[in-house]
Amino acid sequence: MKLSTLEADFIGDLAQDSHGLWEVFEFVRLHHPALNEGEVYEYGCTLVRSWASRGWLTFRRGDGSVLLEPEALQVLFSRATAMVASDDAPWLTLSPRAFDAVPWLRL
Repeated sequence: MKLSTLEADFIGDLAQDSHGLWEVFEFVRLHHPALNEGEVYEYGCTLVRSWASRGWLTFRRGDGSVLLEPEALQVLFSRATAMVASDDAPWLTLSPRAFDAVPWLRL
């Protein structure tokens, strides 16, 4: 699977430990500093939807309980909530399917 530099950076990092949803947007800003906040949000949402549609993500609440994908995506679509760190923000972990699709994650 061919990943963009941003995707490889974030997914590689996510293979090591969980990340808050807001961190997706931080990676977008890091890799694309010329984007405005609206573009950062749209790009980040596109990435999360893409990874979720591939079955690569597991969403969790701050207490570690599993968050159903539709509920997590609902948060994603709330720009004010998605782009800031908070105790209520979903946490992302990679599913086994991601490790199967991207073999170098296992190294």
